[in-house]
Amino acid sequence: MQWCTLPNGSMLCRIILEPGQGLRGSAGDLSKYFHRLKQLPEAIARNCFGRQFDGSEYAEFGGEPGVMYRLGLAVVAMGDLNAVFIAQMCHLDLLEKFGAINPDLIIEYGSPLPDSEVLVGIYVDDLLVMHIFDKNQVCKFKGPDKDIITKTHQAYDWAGLPRSKDKDFGFGAGAAGAQGLTSFTAWGTGVDSETGVVGTTITKRISIAFCIFWLLEFREVQKLVLIRVVALCVHPFMHFRMCMSAFHRMYKYFASFEHDSDMVPLVPDIKDELAFAGLLLVCAITDIRTQINTHITETDATPSGGGSLATDITQELAKNMFQSCQTKGARGMLQRPGLQLPDPLLEKVTIEDPAIATLSECANWRVIREIEHKETTHVNLQEFRQMSWAFRYQCMRTLVPLRCLNLSGSQVSIGAWAHGRSSSVLINGQYRKLVGWAILGRKMLDNLYVRSAFNSADDPSRHAALRAPKPAPQWLAKHFKFEPPLISAHWVVPFRLRLVVEAFAGHAGFTRGCIRAGLSCGAPLEAFPGKSKVAVTDSDLENPEVVSRLVSMITCGMIWYMHFGIPCRTWGTLARINYSRSRANPGGDGINEEELRGNRQAAIVAMLCNLLYATGGHYSIENPQGSTLFWFEEITRLRDNTKAFSVSLGQCMYGLQLPGAKRYEFIKKSTEILTTLPELAVLGGRCTGQCKRRHQHVHALGSYIFQGVRVSRAKLAGRYPTLLCDRWGEALKVAWLRLAGASDGC
Repeated sequence: MQWCTLPNGSMLCRIILEPGQGLRGSAGDLSKYFHRLKQLPEAIARNCFGRQFDGSEYAEFGGEPGVMYRLGLAVVAMGDLNAVFIAQMCHLDLLEKFGAINPDLIIEYGSPLPDSEVLVGIYVDDLLVMHIFDKNQVCKFKGPDKDIITKTHQAYDWAGLPRSKDKDFGFGAGAAGAQGLTSFTAWGTGVDSETGVVGTTITKRISIAFCIFWLLEFREVQKLVLIRVVALCVHPFMHFRMCMSAFHRMYKYFASFEHDSDMVPLVPDIKDELAFAGLLLVCAITDIRTQINTHITETDATPSGGGSLATDITQELAKNMFQSCQTKGARGMLQRPGLQLPDPLLEKVTIEDPAIATLSECANWRVIREIEHKETTHVNLQEFRQMSWAFRYQCMRTLVPLRCLNLSGSQVSIGAWAHGRSSSVLINGQYRKLVGWAILGRKMLDNLYVRSAFNSADDPSRHAALRAPKPAPQWLAKHFKFEPPLISAHWVVPFRLRLVVEAFAGHAGFTRGCIRAGLSCGAPLEAFPGKSKVAVTDSDLENPEVVSRLVSMITCGMIWYMHFGIPCRTWGTLARINYSRSRANPGGDGINEEELRGNRQAAIVAMLCNLLYATGGHYSIENPQGSTLFWFEEITRLRDNTKAFSVSLGQCMYGLQLPGAKRYEFIKKSTEILTTLPELAVLGGRCTGQCKRRHQHVHALGSYIFQGVRVSRAKLAGRYPTLLCDRWGEALKVAWLRLAGASDGC
């Protein structure tokens, strides 16, 4: 009777705790539950056991002399193949009858978690009730989970079902003043709400690891022993499925020995797999405080090529997509052409979701990879390689722990990924390479199936132009916008480890000055860093992926200070000759493309600065004095929101000169810095005046010949002088010491 689906402890890994939320659990257990389930009278004759005996021996129970009897179970036999199904459904029906539970709250393996703050799991005679609560609003001694437990106790009392009170915990204990536990163990899975760690208890994982390491001392072991040791790893690894791939050749190896009593030699590669699995047991956990990434990917491949796309969506859509991801694996293999397999080996991983197909067709995808492979291989292997690349791409974007989403048209790849390993040595070999990326990059990837006809990544995989997105329905269109993913508070980086980052860096003189001052700096961002004029998209602040990466880094506290030297081509005072900007109309006429590009840059900078300030960071924006940038609406609003102030200085006082200039020839270059750091006020200072012998000003217009090469005066003058960078770095060091001391409570 396939009546029911039991829950599994690994399903608790699918819970998402947002910042400010907690999880508490309560449990109950029934005593001798199977002995309370009455058997149908006509079924008792099929549940007899023991020797025959004469009825005269038990006359007091109605036995008739001369009639032979056998003992028969009047209750559901625990060994009956249908006993678990009967017990499970009786338990469910009893609680539903008393209104204790709602079918929409029940956890079932292979199905998405209920979209509710209350989750109920029933495993034959066990009951688990969990409540996702807001820490600021919850009452410790009451709540919906307490109400469910109270009703279940009433149902048990009515049915005459005794409880194992020594196994109950939380509200299930029924004691006065009881409350749900934020750290508990259910179905072999330990849950710690504060840290977010969900997995097999650490003592059990370490014990299994020691068993494995002890086994490695032998040259050969009994096949049954090897099977048991490998089986011990399954439950812990289900909490971090990728660890399953550690057993690469293991299953086929011990299956080649016929009898369980056969001695199996532990050859080097088998020992290597066992040692790998033993070490991974420590990492076989999931952090349920890890949030969903709003930057999603889509992949597709052909035998000779592959393509990957990316786009940004809202947090709400990302969370709903995550709950629909494939979590139950299926068997798959690299099928040879013309080979007909029996139906049981051709399991379907998932049915097609029309909503996912619509999303794939309507999203504003960007091509992030288009590749032609040197060798033509099986399409399923290429699909998995492309999916693996998308996972590494997410790991390289940011160190923030995230659960990532990917759309794919390969059911073999999706099934293998959800299962945690593949029976195909080639696919599993690709999979196990990603374990290090997952652990050190603190990422997880879940997949959704989309048929090839709706998969937009089908175009770059065939080196075709990316199809235009279709008009999105109203319910979906509002979700196609950039929203940074939430970041859990316990992943925030300590202040002493945070970075200084320079954007629109040019020759990165500012970053060099900060490094000389002893500050930790991130890679400077400059789209055109060298003389070759080759664009570096990974450092281009106009690239949405770079912005998304910066948002993630700022949100989790990896950056404490950013400096933006926004290009002044259309903002400076001299730009008014060729452009339409003015203090009255700083945004320009809305026609000139260079002005529009400058507006986009300023809006991105303002957004990042607001986010930085909201997370306790600081910023500075540099432009020539009198620049219309400081009258631009986004920047003026930023100034008001963050209580920023301006620092004016003449760069001639810091030795700004053209190469080959005379010792007393300087470029004045009046500069204004908008910042929130009071320590930067020391940089201010106007030019003290010209002196014929010691200090004269030269213009930075036009070009001149230097060492046989014509160079632009304006570009050379755009570099910060070394003295200014050093003073700037020293001022930031003072600010860092102040802020680090305040952060550490010093």
